[in-house]
Amino acid sequence: MKRMNKRGTLPALAVIMALSMALAACGNDNDGGTGKNEANNSGTKNTDTTAPSTNNAANDTANTTTPDAPAADEPVTLKLATWIPADDKWTKMLELFNAKFPNIKVDMISWQGTKTLQENIAAGEPVDVFWANTMWEPLSQGYVENLQPYIDKDPEFGDYPFLPGILDTFKVGNDIYGLSRGNDLGVIYYNKDILEKYGIDPPAVNWTFDDMREMAKKATNAAEKTWGFNNTSYNIGWLASTVPYANGHTEDIYGLNKAHDKIMWTGDNTAALDDLNYFYDIVTKDQSMLNWGDSQKAGYTGGDLWEKGQALFNYGISFQIPGWSNPDSGLKFKWDIAPIPAGTATQANYAQNNPMFMAAASKHKEAAWEFMKFWTTNKDFQNLLADNGYTFPNSSDADIQAHFKSIPSYAAVNQEALAFAYNHPIYDPSFGMIGGNFAGEATGYIADQVIENKISAYDNLPKSAEEKNGLIAQAKATADKVFKVQAENEAAAK
Repeated sequence: MKRMNKRGTLPALAVIMALSMALAACGNDNDGGTGKNEANNSGTKNTDTTAPSTNNAANDTANTTTPDAPAADEPVTLKLATWIPADDKWTKMLELFNAKFPNIKVDMISWQGTKTLQENIAAGEPVDVFWANTMWEPLSQGYVENLQPYIDKDPEFGDYPFLPGILDTFKVGNDIYGLSRGNDLGVIYYNKDILEKYGIDPPAVNWTFDDMREMAKKATNAAEKTWGFNNTSYNIGWLASTVPYANGHTEDIYGLNKAHDKIMWTGDNTAALDDLNYFYDIVTKDQSMLNWGDSQKAGYTGGDLWEKGQALFNYGISFQIPGWSNPDSGLKFKWDIAPIPAGTATQANYAQNNPMFMAAASKHKEAAWEFMKFWTTNKDFQNLLADNGYTFPNSSDADIQAHFKSIPSYAAVNQEALAFAYNHPIYDPSFGMIGGNFAGEATGYIADQVIENKISAYDNLPKSAEEKNGLIAQAKATADKVFKVQAENEAAAK
């Protein structure tokens, strides 16, 4: 693979950093570009609150961070920036990597947003691999290495049978800039004890949003302190954003069109706005959901209602399955899962590819690539990730699929529901799209305004969509300039 020389690298990064200043003024991706913090399996969260940097830290060392690949047996220490603690699970995973690459040591450091990259560059010890919730912020600032040259020269990576969609989230044009460190599904958790109490049949795999609403009504009994939906307005807001897509009134989830450059729930799309009022009606008319504020006023201050056994439905992510399957989880009721319901047009399940990037400033890029490739394509490593609850299978490989099905926590839930959700994913576009943070912020308004403040979708969401569409357009224009400069410098370096 050809490397950029000083003349090719430095101007590209300088232009990228300059262009990123404009983006810093109009928004940032400091909570992952979706308006939400990503919780891990241990219950901790990424709480990155760093605004996009406008300094030139990436420039200052750009001409010294693309050395030739080290000899195969030369000791290398990689710095992996993540928000997960280095516990016993991680020790086992890194030991598996070191069994194949004994010369490559991996040190884990805490990810505190892009300031982690800036500080390590300034110290002369840049990060090699890092996690982030989304791609746009670090990419727009020149911190992300293009992985396509590594992929093109690596037939072993090319031969791995990735499932459709796994490699697409972090692709810009024909180039891949990030890999999925793990993928998760959105699922509906339901309380089986409440179903039995009110004589309600469990949800079928092909159930609909209308079915869910009617079941929630039957499970609501204020005197008995049971409710149809959990009081976590924020999570329910993300579920609500899938309704217009399921009903055929937007082209993707989050209200996006297929090109991912426009949010479609604008004032002229009344059908989509009707869909977004689904939970407005549930909160205000059916009263089968107490939003977070109302639940606090009513004295439910000890946490969310589903975990307390007082709500029938909870929308959550699949990594919660292993934790809640643990006898020590604290849940004192029987539960199971269902896929996200069908609308009038389709039934598709929310999914997310969680990103991992190679740092553009890394001094050990070949070793960093080996680590990222091992993470994503080594069967034993993938199985260990699944054992720890960190991913669903990323491959059609029969051994990986069989191993996943044998994991007790996943084997204990409704297998038909799990298989449907897994086989019908719609991957979260905001994790990889340019300006994805703005799409996420627009979706966050559903929770903030429609569900929590009980304001009709017609009254504020069209305006917010138009505002975010303008910011997405600005981000696209910036990206075009960034990638044009990169292409010119790559061509000059060959």
